[in-house]
Amino acid sequence: MTARRAVHEALGRYLSLQLVEEAVLLTSEIVTNAIMHTGRGCELQLSFDPGLGILRVEVSDRSRLRPLQLDALDCNRLGGRGLQIVAAMATQWGTFPIDGGKIVW
Repeated sequence: MTARRAVHEALGRYLSLQLVEEAVLLTSEIVTNAIMHTGRGCELQLSFDPGLGILRVEVSDRSRLRPLQLDALDCNRLGGRGLQIVAAMATQWGTFPIDGGKIVW
């Protein structure tokens, strides 16, 4: 909830409601993955260039395990579709290691 609110407040005056809602959804998916798969908190960092229209959302956590995008064909599985949503909606996404963990952007 905190991450969703932060993204909405940071972008609401610059972007259309639809784009803000998309950014909120994608951020929520990455933050949820970090919390569920690490059992710990995470940190959120946003950078936005309104002139270029470029938004980068980074979520860092203390797990060195890289996120895994699961197969979309398993319709009976509960959960596990967050990265599919991110891959489908974001222009780009990825991950890179940091000292003691990783960042997903």
